[in-house]
Amino acid sequence: MENNKVRSSKGILNPNEGLRNFQLAQVVPSTELAPFVEYYWTVQWEFQRSAFYVAETLPHPSVHLVFENQTAEIYGVIKTKFCRELKGTGRTIGVKFRPGMFHPFWGVSVSTLTNQRVTLSSMFGVPGEALGNEISREPDQNSCIQMIEQFLKDRLKGEDRLAVQVRDMVERIALSREVIRAEQVCHFSGMGLRKLERMFKTYVGVSPKWVIQRFRLMEAAQTLGFQREATFTEIALALGYYDQSHFIRDFKAMVGVSPSEYAKFAFAQEEKHPAG
Repeated sequence: MENNKVRSSKGILNPNEGLRNFQLAQVVPSTELAPFVEYYWTVQWEFQRSAFYVAETLPHPSVHLVFENQTAEIYGVIKTKFCRELKGTGRTIGVKFRPGMFHPFWGVSVSTLTNQRVTLSSMFGVPGEALGNEISREPDQNSCIQMIEQFLKDRLKGEDRLAVQVRDMVERIALSREVIRAEQVCHFSGMGLRKLERMFKTYVGVSPKWVIQRFRLMEAAQTLGFQREATFTEIALALGYYDQSHFIRDFKAMVGVSPSEYAKFAFAQEEKHPAG
């Protein structure tokens, strides 16, 4: 397994500000688990006295396995902005599954997990509880990841052709900015809309329309945070919106602030903490 500082910050709102308040590391999985796991991640923070930071993300269409303190929980896809207050000293270790690829470990429709979190023990019994206890006692990150890897390998139910098909469709959506409608996914997958929606519900937990919008709005947040010269009209058109007002409405619904407010905060932080 290869250790990386940060493979991707997409989805982290105001990432420059966030990475000044916590340490994020991402580790690629073993070859055997690479088709199923995108990466393992750790977040560590340390604040004095009453200081704190509220980390905000737009979650990806992925299931996560999360270990923190004495808890081990499975998080389904969160459809809203995710906020977490960090204070004191802490560490979180997580597994980001590739979209659609938690299903081969569980065998149940992932839609039952959407906007939910459940304990690892409720899903995998005593072994899940034991793993949570072991992770909470182990200070070494690499040792923790090795234990998690073995746990997942032991529970892999085998090849799932449909899960792989859905994973590849989601990854194509993520990489292709020109994909702005579910009908385009139908076209390149050769699949009808109803079948496509059923597969996404079962394997990802959300609709293809939601996945497309989430990735496009992540790109909008990234553009607004790093490109001062970009206009809202240009961003809206690039992401498939026919008018700027529709884009502004969707962005605010997802992120909680308007595009102009988001960009203003990002650039204010950049001026306050210039690179280098």
